[in-house]
Amino acid sequence: MNSQPLVEDVHGPPTIISNLSKFDGLMEALEAVTTEEERVRTNGLSSLTFFFGFSTCVATAYMVGAYPASVWIVYAAEALIILSVRVYVSTKKTDPSTMLYFLDFCWIANFAMASLSLFLLFQVISGGIFITFDMFKIIPDLGRVFVLFATGPLGLSIIFLKSALVLHDIEHFSGCFIHLWPTIAALSVKWD
Repeated sequence: MNSQPLVEDVHGPPTIISNLSKFDGLMEALEAVTTEEERVRTNGLSSLTFFFGFSTCVATAYMVGAYPASVWIVYAAEALIILSVRVYVSTKKTDPSTMLYFLDFCWIANFAMASLSLFLLFQVISGGIFITFDMFKIIPDLGRVFVLFATGPLGLSIIFLKSALVLHDIEHFSGCFIHLWPTIAALSVKWD
């Protein structure tokens, strides 16, 4: 048997000085991780926000596969929550004069589509008892406009704006939501 080590030690035995420099590097890394953790927590990372973002994606994916004709209902419910939370968070974080950001085409289109979807959902649930207003008789091409907006400017902006689906950050998540979810809803209803 050969008693020599399999790997030759070219640096020699560890010294106190080399261990101290490694310790300093580890402490710097720990400080960087702690700083990043604080930054992410202030942006909204919690188990609740991550669960909500993940469950939104799972519910939408399930509905697209199982009940594609009903994806617009999930979109309406999710849009009501996500858009409301985003407007609330933005009013708390920023100066109210910067709220003109929500007058962007993408936001206006989503507010209109979500309102229309909620209106239609209420009309379907009530069975026409409370509301007998048939919007599609007044504007027969409304469905085409919805699909056109959803698959045109909103769908293409996902690619050009590099939207990020960050599950715990309401600003990134809502930015991705307003561009991607109308496209998913429109194509699911159209394909069914």
